Amino acid sequence: MIRTLSPLLLLVLLWGPACAEAQTVASPPGDEPRVRARSLGLDLGIYPTGKLNAITDVPGVRVGHTTLIRGDGKLVPGQGPVRTGVTVVIPREDVWHKKAPAGAFVLNGTGEMTGLAWVEESGFLEYPIALTNTLNLPRVANGVMSWMISRYPEIGIRDDTLTPIVAECDEAGDYTIGVLVNANFGRREELVMGGIPVGKLYGDGKASAPGPDGSIIIIIATDAPLDARQLKRLAKRAALGLARTGSTVRHGSGDFVLAFSTGNVIPHYPKERTYPMMVFADTHLNPLFAATVEATQEAILNALTMATTVIGRDGHKAEALNLTRVREILKQFRK
Repeated sequence: MIRTLSPLLLLVLLWGPACAEAQTVASPPGDEPRVRARSLGLDLGIYPTGKLNAITDVPGVRVGHTTLIRGDGKLVPGQGPVRTGVTVVIPREDVWHKKAPAGAFVLNGTGEMTGLAWVEESGFLEYPIALTNTLNLPRVANGVMSWMISRYPEIGIRDDTLTPIVAECDEAGDYTIGVLVNANFGRREELVMGGIPVGKLYGDGKASAPGPDGSIIIIIATDAPLDARQLKRLAKRAALGLARTGSTVRHGSGDFVLAFSTGNVIPHYPKERTYPMMVFADTHLNPLFAATVEATQEAILNALTMATTVIGRDGHKAEALNLTRVREILKQFRK
């Protein structure tokens, strides 16, 4: 039961250039300032947020991100314009020698998350997790391998090889759940925010134009001492947070969830036949499940409310969510 554990911290981080502490982010000229979903007055759950309200509040977890925007106008293959980026999650310092228990869940497999078979087999993470666009998977994987080999030069020689994770995006103490998403999925008319059918009321009532179904990559971090089996159970609950935003997980969507814990350390080459691990009782998992659902929902909504308008190749324009219109809809439902 929820009362058996001290309050958990609900944490979210969006896919985008804003830093974790920011409540607003600069917008292109003419666009309104971007804010996080809670700033719109949405009711997003019962658990309190962490200090930064970011996945980096899970002790030891670090995140790096860069966005590449270069050139305008008509597409010239091999030259641009460029609209892409990469996000990297480092589970803990020296994760190669101090592996982190991990589990994964594939909600819909029209996509790719490299290295997933080894995570499923081993039950741990031993390198950073990278998120990027589909066509850049090999480049980013090569970058992760180069980064690892520069720090551990024995890899592939006298040490094990590696298969990087790249996705195309009982102490009864306080535990933290953090969620980071790479969100590029769904239809406007399906959007639900805090239980309110914002998508249906947002525009002129017409369905959004047909197009690729997109994908979502969900990364869950926690400092609760969960094993690989429990982390896979946690990963499955992210699907419920996704559903709260209105997603129906369309046929062509790629939806991958990876969860890891910093609460235990799996040694690289154990000298003894056994090593200690703290075990979290399954009967106390419910608050972690609930916090995962809430944090996933909020991370997705933040990705929408913080995103800015982008003009890509051949003049294609991706309009940011009109927050003034969203506020009008929310105000209407509060009457």
